[in-house]
Amino acid sequence: MDQQRIDMFMVTHQKYFPVDKIPYIREKLLYADENKLMLLNMVEYKDPTVMLIVSIFLGYLGVDRFMLGDIGMGVLKLLTGGVCGVLAIIDWFSITDKTKESNFSSIESILARANTTANTATSTSFCGYCGAAIPSNTAFCPACGKQLNYKQ
Repeated sequence: MDQQRIDMFMVTHQKYFPVDKIPYIREKLLYADENKLMLLNMVEYKDPTVMLIVSIFLGYLGVDRFMLGDIGMGVLKLLTGGVCGVLAIIDWFSITDKTKESNFSSIESILARANTTANTATSTSFCGYCGAAIPSNTAFCPACGKQLNYKQ
């Protein structure tokens, strides 16, 4: 992949990832194809600053954990009021790191998928739920298992 496009991606998205993982992401992007970069630019990353604000104001209700996809901890915080505020206060200090790790997990799963080749692009489409490359005549996504609806 073009070094300039990788640099542009890293400059615009580095605040969403852990600092120690940025060299790893850069290295993986060097060997990724253009389709991967397009998918990575379409992913909506969670902003750590916004998550901190949500955690401060609604953390005792577990909203921050629900937004990260940590349903179990979100329900625990909701039912117990953040265990009388203790878990909410702990999350004030850890939610930005958890958000960055969540974003890194999403980019890592996209980069780990097998590359699609140019000659199969006509018979390949992408899942609308997870973005995985799938054969055009498949009824279910092999990556996420969602049923696909094709207009014949």
